[in-house]
Amino acid sequence: MRKAVLLVLLLVAVRPAIVAEKGSTSDEGTTPVFTVGEVVVTGKKGGISETVPESEMEKLGRMTLSDSANTLPGIDLGNVGGRNEGMIYVRGFDMRHPPLYLDGIPLYVPYDGYVDQNRLLTMNLSEVNISKGLTSVLYGPNTLGGAINMVSRVRS
Repeated sequence: MRKAVLLVLLLVAVRPAIVAEKGSTSDEGTTPVFTVGEVVVTGKKGGISETVPESEMEKLGRMTLSDSANTLPGIDLGNVGGRNEGMIYVRGFDMRHPPLYLDGIPLYVPYDGYVDQNRLLTMNLSEVNISKGLTSVLYGPNTLGGAINMVSRVRS
């Protein structure tokens, strides 16, 4: 009885290897395969970065950072805290996640970490650049959701 069971188990174990070997050597009965041509994907160079220039801020009367950033898609405004501080939401992330930069230098508030955007005026800015894509390459780590960079006006 044991010999019969061992023989059956041996045949069951060897059978898939024999079938696989036969399938790989025979070319008869194969179905034709449809091949798709070459697909070319093009896009903008760089990440998703949008800019509000000085001319647009003046034309629309945007006096604060939060007002000027509100002209771009994916940006929402809110007020928070006991001091009714302005907050910019970039792609749904609050101001602790997308950092705020002035000429590439990060701005921090040691008390609670929030910078009041209603206090930042645009009269000395040449543009406001909001990056929503791969910002960690440009600005380093901790740029979840994007980054906001304020570029100062060059004095003449």
